[in-house]
Amino acid sequence: MQWDSENLTNETLYSNGDNDVLVNLTKLHNLIDEKKTHFTKTMTFPIICVYGGRVNDHPVRNPKSKYYISKKQYAKDSWP
Repeated sequence: MQWDSENLTNETLYSNGDNDVLVNLTKLHNLIDEKKTHFTKTMTFPIICVYGGRVNDHPVRNPKSKYYISKKQYAKDSWP
């Protein structure tokens, strides 16, 4: 986030996430829609960057893994 702090203004909304973070795009869209009146007309929003997405990635089913996802938590065999 060093680049962000050096190049974006204090009014800019930004975030980052690791490869084990899933973004609920519907909730993100709704949040942006609710807050857009606070942004100026000159701002372009949002800018979303995705790095290193993997095709056909699947939930980790090993209970000993810190990334373990049970079938109860997510029943499908691959991420959407």
